[in-house]
Amino acid sequence: MKMVLDEAAGQNLIDAFDGESLTVRGRRFDHQKGLILFNTGAPIEWPSEDKSVTAKEALAAVVKQAPEVVILATGDSCQFPEPRTLIRLMDHRIGYEVMDTPSACRTFNILLGEDRAAALVIQPKP
Repeated sequence: MKMVLDEAAGQNLIDAFDGESLTVRGRRFDHQKGLILFNTGAPIEWPSEDKSVTAKEALAAVVKQAPEVVILATGDSCQFPEPRTLIRLMDHRIGYEVMDTPSACRTFNILLGEDRAAALVIQPKP
């Protein structure tokens, strides 16, 4: 599915998404291996052996960038993590939403269009 018509001032808009990959600013990524995106900058490949959306290393990378909101993408269906695993985000006053991956990609683009500081954390496939 094509997501956007053009690039917007260097932001990491998701151009296209399918079941195996997503395209960010013309560059294709295998989202099934896990990925972290911010408004700008290079996407971060999954930083952990832990494939949970709340892996310590993944959350550390997000907290370091201090976005206003994090979209946690959990695959084909929305699967809420244990609330206690999100304490690190709450401690840093970072909001979060949990969504299936296609919805998360669309929401991330909307947030970038609103010029909000956002992060997209795509959980790797087990």
